[in-house]
Amino acid sequence: MSTLSIYRYAPTAVKPFFWSDSNYYNDGVLAKSDGAYVFDDARYAAAFSDSTAQRESGCFKLYHFNGSHTPYTLREDMTESDGETSVTEQTMGCFNILYSIFSRMKELGIYKDATIIITGDHGEPLDDYIPLAKATRIGLFYKPSGSEGTPLTESASPVCTDNIPPTVLKALGAEYANYGAALDEVKEGDSVVRYYYKSVASKSTNREAKVYKYRINQNASSFGNWDVADVYDIRRGNSFN
Repeated sequence: MSTLSIYRYAPTAVKPFFWSDSNYYNDGVLAKSDGAYVFDDARYAAAFSDSTAQRESGCFKLYHFNGSHTPYTLREDMTESDGETSVTEQTMGCFNILYSIFSRMKELGIYKDATIIITGDHGEPLDDYIPLAKATRIGLFYKPSGSEGTPLTESASPVCTDNIPPTVLKALGAEYANYGAALDEVKEGDSVVRYYYKSVASKSTNREAKVYKYRINQNASSFGNWDVADVYDIRRGNSFN
């Protein structure tokens, strides 16, 4: 709370340079208050070695990893480093944690029937002061229930995070038609329009910003499939083409 208070009362000119990992507040406030939210990759690795499962009922689990994101403190062997590692080593460490989770799920007999989705919250970091100059995407791995033992394949299907909620509902056996198509229902070559929003701040004041709304059709890896659908001026609250 002291850190938040310092930020609140700091001069406006200083605030753009203020940065603090949200994990600090998760661990310091939320986890210590009720344990509802823990964000610690190395702790996951240790905890899953003796995890159990309730076989009489299905369940939904969400795990939030730091992944390929600063600060880089995870080693390849899934332990926490006192110093800085690297984005490559941290990513390998996170995947080794996932592999250990999958092994434990197989020991418990729940891997075969599990639907697993692994994704990220954003792609490669982009310049805050200019519009997009290239395509940006997130990683997405999807294992449907019953697919154990099948080889890993790649797909250029035009999906996005909007397809994740119906995928989860489908896996639970719930009605999902009103939420769109599940990941495995979108095929390569389908004409599917998705949208991406990119904020662009003014270097001179940082008080003005525009949000570019990009329309993406078909394969998002080609920037030729991206075009500007609209631009929103946040300071004035209007939009213009």
